Amino acid sequence: MNILLRMQIWIKVIMSFLLSMRGCQKAKFYTCKETVEYIVDKKVSLIRFGDGEFNIMRGESISYQGYSKALGAGLKALVRDFKEKQTPYLVCMPAYFLSVKGMKLLKKRVYIACWSRARRMFNKDYDYDVTYGDSFLFSQGNEAIYSDIWKNENQVVFVHHDELYAKKFFDRYNIRYKFVKVPSVDAFTHKESIVRNIEKSIENLSNKKTCILISAGPCAKLLVKELAEKGYWAIDTGHCWDAPLHSIPSK
Repeated sequence: MNILLRMQIWIKVIMSFLLSMRGCQKAKFYTCKETVEYIVDKKVSLIRFGDGEFNIMRGESISYQGYSKALGAGLKALVRDFKEKQTPYLVCMPAYFLSVKGMKLLKKRVYIACWSRARRMFNKDYDYDVTYGDSFLFSQGNEAIYSDIWKNENQVVFVHHDELYAKKFFDRYNIRYKFVKVPSVDAFTHKESIVRNIEKSIENLSNKKTCILISAGPCAKLLVKELAEKGYWAIDTGHCWDAPLHSIPSK
């Protein structure tokens, strides 16, 4: 990346940082524990937004998912629907990084780089008077909380690009699984075939609310939305299995 382009990016980052110093004003957030309790009690699906999804909605690609107009529009519509009507899914946002005062981000340069533009976009377009879940639910150190999602399950559908992690899931929790493979890059291109494969994997199961655990980048958000609207119970676990998020600092 040349120096001029770096300068242009950092000017945008700094402007976004300054314009979002206060953090969000209307949105509320469940804690990680409350997020799990909510989706388990109501049997609603879970969709998690992070910096990658905000990048896509701004029209940018990320390392494992190229931008597409359909994907960007789908992500935006998903959040609007969550505000405007009762949905069969809970949308999660990175609560800490959207709500804290800007000075807190100065702890680390990477916080400024990763979250300033997301904060600005959220404040402008998605700071609704609703309660979001916490996207950092599946971060390191939270296994005792998030494992409650599937603790009463006899079988899950495990959607990932590598079955190794499904096998590790079985070893850890002794829960049977059906594996659905997705591409490790640009999964959104294959979204419809992924949905068909997921539905095929559970068509012989008696319980449509069998837990579907999905790790497929930004595509996972629209997979979960479509499956939830069809009556399935789907959970966007993100990189929980292979590259879990680092725990966030305390406020």
